[in-house]
Amino acid sequence: SPSSTPRPPPQRCGAVGRALLLLGPRRHRALAGAQMGVAIGGAAALGLASGAPRAFWAPVTVAFVMGGASVRQSANRLQGTVLGLVVSYVGLVASAAFWPDGGMARDVALVGGLAVWVVLCAFVQHASATFGYSGFVAAFSAGILLFGTSCSIGAERCAGGGGGGGAGSLLEDVALERIEMTLLGIGVSVVVTTLTSNSSAAAHRALVDLLVQTSEYYRRVHAA
Repeated sequence: SPSSTPRPPPQRCGAVGRALLLLGPRRHRALAGAQMGVAIGGAAALGLASGAPRAFWAPVTVAFVMGGASVRQSANRLQGTVLGLVVSYVGLVASAAFWPDGGMARDVALVGGLAVWVVLCAFVQHASATFGYSGFVAAFSAGILLFGTSCSIGAERCAGGGGGGGAGSLLEDVALERIEMTLLGIGVSVVVTTLTSNSSAAAHRALVDLLVQTSEYYRRVHAA
C-alpha cells in the first residue's frame, strides 16, 4: 500500500548548500558576484605582486571581461588594446622627433590624429559585428598614452624613461605594462570562471596544462 512504501532518507547539505537553497532563483547571481569578487581580488593581488606601477589595470580588465563579456569579446578587448597602444605609440614617438620641445603644433597634430583615429574606430564599431568591440577598445586605449604619460598632449617636453632610451623607452614601458595587465585580467577571469563553473574535469585538466605551459614559456623567456 502507499502508506507502507518506505520514504527515502532526507538529504543533508552543508552550510553552502543551505545558503544556496535560501537564495533560490538568486543563487546564480550570487555565484556570479562571488566569481567577480574573487577574480578582481586575485587580479589586484597579482598586479600588486608584479610591482607594476599601474597594477589597477588588471582588476579593471576583470570587471569589463566578467561583466557579461564572452570569450570572443575578451579576445577583441585584447586586440583593441594592442592596436590602440601601437597607434598612439607611433604617433607620440613621431611627434617627439618632430617637436622635441613640445608646443602648440605638436598638440594640434596629436589631437587631430586622435580625432581621426576615433572616427575610424567608431566606423569599425558600427560596421563590423565581429570586430566592433575591438574598435571601441582601440579608441580609448589610444588615449592612455596620449593623455596618461609625461609625453602626453600638453607636455612642455617629452621626458625619457628610466632606461635612458628617451621617449620611446618610456612609452614602450607604459604600453607593455598595459598589455601585460590586460592579459593578466583576462587570464584570471578565465581561470576563476572555469574552476567555479559546472564544466567537466577534462576542461579543468586542459586549463591546468595551459597554465603550466604558459609559466614554462615565461620562465624560458626571462632566462634567455
